Amino acid sequence: MSEQKNLTENHDQEVAVRLPNPEHLILSTSPHIQDHDSISKIMGKVLLCLLPAILASLFYFGVYALSVYIWCGISAVLFE
Repeated sequence: MSEQKNLTENHDQEVAVRLPNPEHLILSTSPHIQDHDSISKIMGKVLLCLLPAILASLFYFGVYALSVYIWCGISAVLFE
């Protein structure tokens, strides 16, 4: 019970928040990480990383998983 009392007492104390100096902040548009890869190359890497999950879902769920992938691809192309 004493631990709970100490936690609530510490919770009620005000904590000073130290904000960074605005002169040291840099505002820029995304992407914030600069790399030499193009967007299509990055998306290719994403698809390569998704390949094990796609293969496993096809193994476990078969045609139903394939139909989900086809419908997702069609809807993504249409709504883009």
